[in-house]
Amino acid sequence: KTTSITLTIDADPDSAPEYAALDNPTVEVTVTDNDTAGYTLSGTSDPDPDDGTTVLPLSIEEHTVEVAEGGDVTFSVKLDTQPTDAVVLTVKSDDLGEAEVSPTTLTFDNTTPNLWSTAQTVTVEGVDDNVVDGNTDTTTITISVADDQPSAPEYAALVANPTVTVTVTDNNTDGYTLSGTSDPD
Repeated sequence: KTTSITLTIDADPDSAPEYAALDNPTVEVTVTDNDTAGYTLSGTSDPDPDDGTTVLPLSIEEHTVEVAEGGDVTFSVKLDTQPTDAVVLTVKSDDLGEAEVSPTTLTFDNTTPNLWSTAQTVTVEGVDDNVVDGNTDTTTITISVADDQPSAPEYAALVANPTVTVTVTDNNTDGYTLSGTSDPD
């Protein structure tokens, strides 16, 4: 964007007369936008450290977390640049039998000051399936611009959708219970 800036010389009676005769100079200034639409995932926490959840820090490069069945972990999502309109993101678990997410949509409003730049929290809950299946269950959480709601065009045009890989650790053990009955005779 190019704009003009004009410097006005005020002809003050106490000013030197050689300055009063000068023309008001105009300078053309061009501002180049170097912002790129995108969003950042960060942080992780275990809101209830007493629930047995094992938490690995969210790796910004790898986007991985670990959560125990029945436990939960959080991460945050933040826009990188101020959008020209509201942005609605969808948060989806690929396997609801392993991990559920809440909320499933995040709305970043561009009209409320700084709301667009405020990180929003997503909670991932490991589903307790009561099956001894080891610690190999994984699912992917995908964050994408919502298809069914209008979003700022610079965000709607994003192709890459960040993902978080979730490993759900098993809280079940092999075993059985014996119970006896008595013969009344």
